[in-house]
Amino acid sequence: MSLSKNKLALIIGIPLLLILLSIGGYMLYTVLMAQTAENNKSLQSFGDSVMPGDSRYDLEGKMLTSPRQ
Repeated sequence: MSLSKNKLALIIGIPLLLILLSIGGYMLYTVLMAQTAENNKSLQSFGDSVMPGDSRYDLEGKMLTSPRQ
């Protein structure tokens, strides 16, 4: 049984292409997740500098406990 060159190229080429695309997609995913983590840290530090946390107030600005004088 003889396969033509085109069929043989497709039989070898398509799985190879899928494997390479999968590896590239995984590498891109890891790079994007690392960048996302870095951006989250940066955004959190920016938020802390703009609005420092005060345990007496919740996110809506309502006082949780009475301050001690």
